[in-house]
Amino acid sequence: MNAPAVIMLSASFLLLSLTAALAASAASAAPRRSYATVPGHPCIRSLEGTADAMSDLAEAHPSLASVITIGDSYLRENPGGAEANGAFPAGGYALKALVLTNGDAATASADKARVLIVAGHHPRELGPPELVLRFAERLLAGHGADAETTALLDRTEISLVFHANPDGRHVAEARRDLMWRKNANGGGHSSC
Repeated sequence: MNAPAVIMLSASFLLLSLTAALAASAASAAPRRSYATVPGHPCIRSLEGTADAMSDLAEAHPSLASVITIGDSYLRENPGGAEANGAFPAGGYALKALVLTNGDAATASADKARVLIVAGHHPRELGPPELVLRFAERLLAGHGADAETTALLDRTEISLVFHANPDGRHVAEARRDLMWRKNANGGGHSSC
């Protein structure tokens, strides 16, 4: 049997479809727990708030969602490897993904199409990680209630990386004055 196709999409590419899905689900969205947000942006969850939301989604939907570690951030692999006016986190971060699929579906995992959505490449672009997180919430809320959403999660494995650059996002949240837009690997990079 042929291996399932792997589809990689940028969070920017999904912006329009995510916005439409969010608008359609906003009226029916269940109240959710309050999460830590980015200072000055009460509708955008912080790095910590996103991690908490990922864990809560996996706990609330154990047959549909799981959190996996996919690697380490630059600073976790290179402790002390960057300087940004003392704004970088001491030990870096584990890179996490939220994997959505119906583990109880008749379609075997090996036969499911795979989708990878990665957001948070540029840390000062605060919106894409939040949009992808809301997309995940919409998919999980729609499973069993919406036929298309149910079929999607029954036949597809969707991996969502909300923060591809958590070291940089930490700086962007902690030191807004720096307008930080890159990662922690300063060697050979511009100062922008």
